[in-house]
Amino acid sequence: MDSNGSGTNLAFWLPGSAVILSLVVSMFALNREPFLEPRPVGAQFQAQLPIEARLWQDPFDAVERYRKKLSDSKNPDADTVCSPDISPLSGAKSAPNILVALVEGGPYADEVERRRRIRYALLAGFKNSHRVPDQEQYIHCLRLAANQLLDAPQKTGFVDVPYEIFVSNPFDPPTPLEGAAPPPDRTIVFWLKQDALGSTPLQQLEKLRETLTNKTRTACTPDQCSAPPADAVLKVIGPSTSTVLRDMFQDQDIGNATSTVEIYSPLATADNETLDRGYQKLSPALKNRPSMKLLRTVSDDGTMTQLMLEELKLRRVDPASGVRCSQGTP
Repeated sequence: MDSNGSGTNLAFWLPGSAVILSLVVSMFALNREPFLEPRPVGAQFQAQLPIEARLWQDPFDAVERYRKKLSDSKNPDADTVCSPDISPLSGAKSAPNILVALVEGGPYADEVERRRRIRYALLAGFKNSHRVPDQEQYIHCLRLAANQLLDAPQKTGFVDVPYEIFVSNPFDPPTPLEGAAPPPDRTIVFWLKQDALGSTPLQQLEKLRETLTNKTRTACTPDQCSAPPADAVLKVIGPSTSTVLRDMFQDQDIGNATSTVEIYSPLATADNETLDRGYQKLSPALKNRPSMKLLRTVSDDGTMTQLMLEELKLRRVDPASGVRCSQGTP
């Protein structure tokens, strides 16, 4: 009885153990190593890393946070977050508009908040123009030489310029005005710290325009989209302070203004007379001096002060003659 029982148990045990053994062997035999790229790093074109950024975030803070994230993880790409070239522009579309936002570059909370507000205002303006970011959760970064020339930037002496691309809203595309040409399908917004312009902002903006035009032409190959012309206009939102606007007036006085740079100033509030008194003019003045293309979208301090005085006088309050509220209305 015992011998028969053990034989029966052995007969049932052998098939079960074979199944278990085959499963164990298959786990090791069928396990494949991950595919490794045999080509060396850098031998082929490397796509620019997408930088994580939310729509409400300061673009410079987003770049630094992403660089720190890569550095903490010992990622070698931390040194190449900003690329010397613009990301390739795909699609058979017209040449993109180029826009530069001049912002304060300080690390303090009020300056960070001011950059966030400017970005929010730009996003709202683009939305009203039926344009949306091509990537809502990412931005790009361009590395330029400190002198804004076309030389390849070195390890030191460079300027990091975050940028984002806005495209026509596919669900609500913009419609051209009657009798006007359709607007470009894309706009590239570059964020630049205004301190990088130095004491000759108009001259540096013209160099920057040439640099960005050439880099956009490289990113916009004939097989993809139309390259911008050599005389493409650079639209500038800024500056953020009246000090830089005064430097622009001084740069205009020495003949550095061009017709290819348009400036839209929504933040500088010093009036023109104050700005003219802030620098020493050339004597004699240059003949046939080109004028700066400047549009101030807010009233200056002189205008606002005059309007406030007129409003006070309507309420029988005159700072020159004192308060006369008791006299009533005329």
